[in-house]
Amino acid sequence: MASKIKVIEKNEGKKIEWEQSGTRLYFGDDELMLNAAKYQKDWPVSVDVCKDRAGNLTIGMLLQRRAAALRPTAG
Repeated sequence: MASKIKVIEKNEGKKIEWEQSGTRLYFGDDELMLNAAKYQKDWPVSVDVCKDRAGNLTIGMLLQRRAAALRPTAG
């Protein structure tokens, strides 16, 4: 994988600080590291980096919210 990574900011407002080193992206104050080479596919890949309710950096929160919204209720 090339060292060039395309980062697209999908919303407005304050962003999580990040730095790139090769295929690795470091978020926050070295709180979270993402090796983009591990996510390489033959199609475009999106990875969302968010803060959870406790203020911790995490990935995949949008998918979790969508899954929770689609979960059927007992009834």
